[in-house]
Amino acid sequence: MTFHRLDRAGLEPWLPAYEALNARALEATGFNSPGWISAVTRHLGGSVAAVAEEGRLLAALPVRKRRLPLPLMETLRTDLGGSGAPVVDRDRPEALAALLSGLNQPLLLHDLPADDPLYALVREQAGHFAVIDQWQRGALRPHGSFDDWLRTNFDSKRRGRFRRNREKLGEGAQSVSFETLTADTDCTAWIEDFLALEDAGWKGRRGTALARNAAARTAFVEATRSLHAAGHLRFWRIRRDGRTVASTWAIHERDRLWMVKIAYDESLARLSPGILLMLDSTAGCLAEPGLKIADSCAIPGHPMVDNFWRDRIAMADVMVAPASVSAARFAATVAAEKAYRKTRSTARDLVYRLLGRHRV
Repeated sequence: MTFHRLDRAGLEPWLPAYEALNARALEATGFNSPGWISAVTRHLGGSVAAVAEEGRLLAALPVRKRRLPLPLMETLRTDLGGSGAPVVDRDRPEALAALLSGLNQPLLLHDLPADDPLYALVREQAGHFAVIDQWQRGALRPHGSFDDWLRTNFDSKRRGRFRRNREKLGEGAQSVSFETLTADTDCTAWIEDFLALEDAGWKGRRGTALARNAAARTAFVEATRSLHAAGHLRFWRIRRDGRTVASTWAIHERDRLWMVKIAYDESLARLSPGILLMLDSTAGCLAEPGLKIADSCAIPGHPMVDNFWRDRIAMADVMVAPASVSAARFAATVAAEKAYRKTRSTARDLVYRLLGRHRV
């Protein structure tokens, strides 16, 4: 097996092999799928650490180098999200150890599902392993009908509020539609509507909307188009008099779905269009054949998501390294990372208190 670091130019010739690996991967890859990562690395940087044998990719992981507080590699995270789950050939699990050996330094895996076979494989193949952080994330494990789910999770008072808000959304309007992107529909208008709606809200005012970053915008458009072409993009929206007032999208691969971002018209906030759209997208998830888990991708303790999707996924940030890295270096890197996070969290809490804002 040979190790490769594929930058934005070097990745292109390997994309067919990456696609083939994706089809053989131990777990669904989502944010680390080849079409997504190709767009992200091309416009936002980063590289793909990979192991190959006779032109066949056996393992791949998007990464970037970080120098503080101590030098290490970490999984690639951008404004478009990210995942710490390596893409590993299900028939060649030893390729993961070869990938870690090729990096030959501590590697921080962000957002790794802790209950999956892949987590056990990472622990088995790493020479050094340490958990940096653990938490639970809101999720939906589909079973039964949407009506059953609604009755189980919400009392009659809240269900009535949902119904009244949906009715009020139609008051004074000529038309209100609840739409789902289909496989044979051009996704361009859906993408542009989402970008415009996000930019018109609080993210636009803070300068963090995707539309405010030319590279992130371009990467997003390319990545979502690639997902749609592969059949992995899901989009839901609410339209009022021909104008999109709420929009959300997701990545769906095999038996998994990742809900990524939502945007809504804040002038209609009293009617909770975001919640109404979450109801519609939940109905869409429950109707997906073979779907076992929908990941909210939300932060721990999210006040809306955790009270809406009641299932949970165990998540972890994990530090790993090959046996060639000394135990002293690995221990120092783990300690520095934990101290760095504690200091950063304390400073962020202080800033938010001074600004009178909540961390959401």
